Amino acid sequence: MIPQQTKILCVDDDPVSRELLRHVLSPWGCEIFEAKSGPEALEVIARENIDLVLLDIVMPGMDGYEVCRTIKGSKRTRSIPVVMITGLISKEDRIKGIEAGAEEFLTKPFDTAEVRARIKMLLKTKNLNERRTGEILIELGLINDQQLQEALKFSKEKNVKVGEALYSMGALSRDTIYWGLSNQLQMTYIELSPEMVDKDLIQEFPLDVLRQWQCLPLYETNAEIHFALADPTDRKSVAAVENLRPGKTVQLHLGLPEKIADVLDYYEREIAQAPPLSGRQPCPGEPVPSSPGDVVSTGAAPDSTGPWECLADALLSMPQDAICWLYETAHGCRLLTKKGSAFEAAGEYPAEVYSPFRDRAKSFPSTRFRRGGAITVVSDRSRVKPAAFKTHLVDAVDGGFVRLERIPVFSSEAFERSHPQVPSLVAETGNAFEEHRRLVVGGPDKIFIKQLGYSLLMKHFRTADFPPLVFLEKEPDIYLPGAAQVSGSRWDLGIFLKSLGEEVSPFVFYESDALEPESVAACLSGFLAGRLNNVIMCLPSASAEAMREALAGYLDQPPKGFRAVFLETSRLQSIA
Repeated sequence: MIPQQTKILCVDDDPVSRELLRHVLSPWGCEIFEAKSGPEALEVIARENIDLVLLDIVMPGMDGYEVCRTIKGSKRTRSIPVVMITGLISKEDRIKGIEAGAEEFLTKPFDTAEVRARIKMLLKTKNLNERRTGEILIELGLINDQQLQEALKFSKEKNVKVGEALYSMGALSRDTIYWGLSNQLQMTYIELSPEMVDKDLIQEFPLDVLRQWQCLPLYETNAEIHFALADPTDRKSVAAVENLRPGKTVQLHLGLPEKIADVLDYYEREIAQAPPLSGRQPCPGEPVPSSPGDVVSTGAAPDSTGPWECLADALLSMPQDAICWLYETAHGCRLLTKKGSAFEAAGEYPAEVYSPFRDRAKSFPSTRFRRGGAITVVSDRSRVKPAAFKTHLVDAVDGGFVRLERIPVFSSEAFERSHPQVPSLVAETGNAFEEHRRLVVGGPDKIFIKQLGYSLLMKHFRTADFPPLVFLEKEPDIYLPGAAQVSGSRWDLGIFLKSLGEEVSPFVFYESDALEPESVAACLSGFLAGRLNNVIMCLPSASAEAMREALAGYLDQPPKGFRAVFLETSRLQSIA
């Protein structure tokens, strides 16, 4: 059972669904609140100390994703667990929910026992985290059990963390609380000041992102980057900070949240006092400079409304799997989307916005746009939430257009949550890869194999930014940050690596076209010759038997010089 004073909010525009949830929860005797829309839910959360939210995704107006992002974006409410209940079951829908901050998912029609089990687990985890912080302080002799119980009650009533409760009650100073936590967590507690932060380093990160996660970059080496973090017990904060610098080991130190805020305020003033950028940022429809490089500078303010920022905002608003077109006109270009059987303009932009798409040799004039093979990547103003689009260019005599298809962006958290066996599969695949540093992976789900290979190489084998991980793909279907994704061509691995030069030896993931004997022979010739290292080859196959048959002529040749495994989402089966 759960405490009777627990407050649960049920958000759904369907009254039948809300009534069903009330029926499921009523035996617990907890206090149940209802909301039939997103804005109404946020009003309840602002008024009541809600312990958990059951949230429908598909609602008119403000959908569940936006409600969840709003809850998780507030310091006061971001610790409230959110369970999304929906009839949507695709992987993309779950990834969107995870990115919005949801802790759990339930699919309609849901099982009563499963709903209760998920809720009990989330509430227990939340309460244990708060209690553990207090127990650490008790072990150090800084507070007693009675003070902890009072602090837990205070934190429940005021919806604050137990450390904040102890400080508000006058039981401990902030310095004492953080000193105690740093000793128990074996972390360095740092008395922060602006002089302790690398001025050039902090400007590489958006200040609003650093504020959101209450962290500060301190210094960086070739292999590591050090951050001060206000709450290292918050799993999401730690994961977010670790993702701020992919490919490097992140070392965390403890810092007071108000000191972190003071340093961020200091640098925000420093940046504001810097010399202004030359020229005003034009908006769509205004005259633009002749040089695209003058349109948007890499130092543009976060609230800039130049044409590149406006286009980025429009593209970021597109749903997953959306398709749109950037169409060149006589005086500029239009962003077109399809509505039913007709097309409508989503925005008008100057000609300079279209030209980088047309001219593949040019670089994008904004840091918010970058290319990777046939993928165009657009990031939000904080540059931490990118959107990726497959691009197809069609040139005409008097113009042209670009087809943009949004594809998923890899998320390690989403991938690990897609199946509970992911961590063990990564470990097993790593063991198989280590044997010869040449591995053939077969399976029916090439995207899953690709994500597994990317996770393995990024986590265990990547040591520097260059050479990057190389993904030779038939066609990009997911964006892999930090990897060089090369698509649209059939490559011979040996020729490709030779073209890089003898001094460059990257890790390569190669996507084979098919199980046809000629294709398999061409791909495996390099493996058998022993001239390729650090290569994972994806061999699409419907079953382990089909893969074994395709490799039959090579498995018996001593020495094989490579490992072969068949991957299902639940287990890894050795072929040879």
